[in-house]
Amino acid sequence: NAMRKRDWMTSALSVLLLGSMLAFPAMAQEARKVILNEDPWPPYTLGEEGQPPTGGIAVDVVQEVFKRLRVPVELWLYPWKRCLFLVKEGAHDGHILLLKTPEWEEYMLFSVPFIPDRYLFWYRADRPQPIEWQDFADLKAYKIGLTTDYSYGDEFPAMVKTHHLLVDY
Repeated sequence: NAMRKRDWMTSALSVLLLGSMLAFPAMAQEARKVILNEDPWPPYTLGEEGQPPTGGIAVDVVQEVFKRLRVPVELWLYPWKRCLFLVKEGAHDGHILLLKTPEWEEYMLFSVPFIPDRYLFWYRADRPQPIEWQDFADLKAYKIGLTTDYSYGDEFPAMVKTHHLLVDY
């Protein structure tokens, strides 16, 4: 587990370092503060909306990258749509965790992905039976909550239609 975490951190640091070098070509000059945002999304980002994050895997990686670059970084947590709005309007420099979509490419640049995206489903810990699934068709018995204006990639919406999955935004 420690090895996987180190490998993940190394990959993340490499990609963020490359992206940061492209964003800051005059590294010899005094670096300006970078403002990034995310919505609260445990275990990646922990904390309350309207506040800096209190921790999380993604927060740790971002803080370490910018520390090594000697670039000040400020992180904020907001509701999902506000995060996107703040980046689009130029009030914030970027968003921490995001899938690439044509819509968002209109106003954001994307690094090479450093975490493979996979489908995870969260449910209550006190649920009598765990949710076990191998194929999207196995999810027909459940109502799946989704976030409005979030991207779940191309495959998931197609599987919702194909398997007539019950989703609620």
